[in-house]
Amino acid sequence: MSSGLSGMVKSKYLQYYTPTRLMKHTLTANAQSSWRICTQYKKTNAETEGLKLKQKEHCEAYTEALAAANQVVLYQAKHMHECCQSMKGTRQPSSQWNTFIKKETEHINNGMSKEEQIVATEENTGLIKETHKMKAFTPQNVMINAFHDTEKTLKSIDKALMKFHSCTGLEFLFLSVKKDMGVQGDAVAPTRVNHMYYVNFNNNITAKYRVVIENWPLPKFCAPRDVSSRNELHVLFHSWQSNTTRFCKLTSKEFEKWKTNHFNRDCEAPASNVQPNGDASTDPPSPSGPDTSGKNAQASRRSHHADTFSVCPPACNIRLAQAKG
Repeated sequence: MSSGLSGMVKSKYLQYYTPTRLMKHTLTANAQSSWRICTQYKKTNAETEGLKLKQKEHCEAYTEALAAANQVVLYQAKHMHECCQSMKGTRQPSSQWNTFIKKETEHINNGMSKEEQIVATEENTGLIKETHKMKAFTPQNVMINAFHDTEKTLKSIDKALMKFHSCTGLEFLFLSVKKDMGVQGDAVAPTRVNHMYYVNFNNNITAKYRVVIENWPLPKFCAPRDVSSRNELHVLFHSWQSNTTRFCKLTSKEFEKWKTNHFNRDCEAPASNVQPNGDASTDPPSPSGPDTSGKNAQASRRSHHADTFSVCPPACNIRLAQAKG
């Protein structure tokens, strides 16, 4: 009886296995036993309904939390728009004419069908499109309107290029030039400016055209192509862009004062080495030989420095920031 019972148990025990599973279990000692099967229980209807109700409550709570978060984001966006907007939004008060137009339009629209409205407005649709196109491309007649339109458009282009640069790393060179400045030739300067001189700027530009540069940001006054540092180029570019560094035309009084100061600066350096008695050994040579008279020596020095002012003052002493002083 016992042997028969053990045989039945053995046969029932081995019916869940195949030779492949037995071989795999034999070869991999650390593998999980294949006969360990998790027992699954069928849920009752009450348990299923409870899970559905719990899942529904979770979805509703998540939706409410998401809607509350969206409201917070929308409130912050409106607040930032009101605080940081570039242009103030103003609404014109309603007038009697606007009220009359609104009532007449409603009366006409209510008395027409959709087909009649389409037929009545089809002819003027193209005219309105042409009017909008004309407003977009018509040149401004008032200078202040053209200025504001240009400033707003260039700022939007600059913001778009800055965003594109931050995303792609590309560098841009953007130039905006007006074809007609309105003033030309003698209206800009006493004579026509043919070339920009950075060396001997005082003689070549200021002395001829009464034009100075204010607030030069770099320690050395030179052409942009001679600047070897990218940081200095950025400083120079933003200084011109912010109007910190700018060209300025001197008035007649300022120009006379500038000539006096410039002449005195040229005279200070060699005059410190001249002896009070006007010794001829310190004077520059003349075509007829050195002068022995103190008066002649001083006159010769004045003539020499006057020529120096009109020919080549030292470029290292250029002080454009103090040109008006």
